[in-house]
Amino acid sequence: MRLRRWCACCFIVCFALSEARAGDYRTDYDRYFEREARVYLPFFDWHYLRYQGIAESGLDRNARSPAGAVGLMQFEPATARELSINPLDPQSAIHGAAIYDRTLFNAWPQTATLPNRRDLMFASYNAGLGNIEKAARLAGKLIWAAVAAMLPRVTGKNAGQTVEYVKRINKMAGD
Repeated sequence: MRLRRWCACCFIVCFALSEARAGDYRTDYDRYFEREARVYLPFFDWHYLRYQGIAESGLDRNARSPAGAVGLMQFEPATARELSINPLDPQSAIHGAAIYDRTLFNAWPQTATLPNRRDLMFASYNAGLGNIEKAARLAGKLIWAAVAAMLPRVTGKNAGQTVEYVKRINKMAGD
């Protein structure tokens, strides 16, 4: 009897954990993520853009970082102005993130594999394109693991945040 109760409890906990990983976040914005990814990022699953939003703000449209980034996709004011978006409006922020991601994705040579270009794109969104380019030059190759290993030489202790950011998005995607 104890074993049966334990198994039932284990099943409930495991089910809850699997649901938490995939479904803890509101899906109010999914139609925007899907639409914008289909237009600007058609080479990979639209959920990556959604996972990026989760990594950025937990899908909190009112999120504010100590560094001054705001909104669902955590845009700094200068970047939001450059993209002509309202970072506090989820639809506008998701649109801006998809455009910005596409720009960052295109910054990486097509010789890099799709997963590496995607990881370099996310890292560039988080740490800045210039910092990731410097780390790539130090690494001598366009493999995210090699670039990540060189990132502390460029961004110091902040490198860990970028590495975890990319890792978190990939984990949500099941990569």
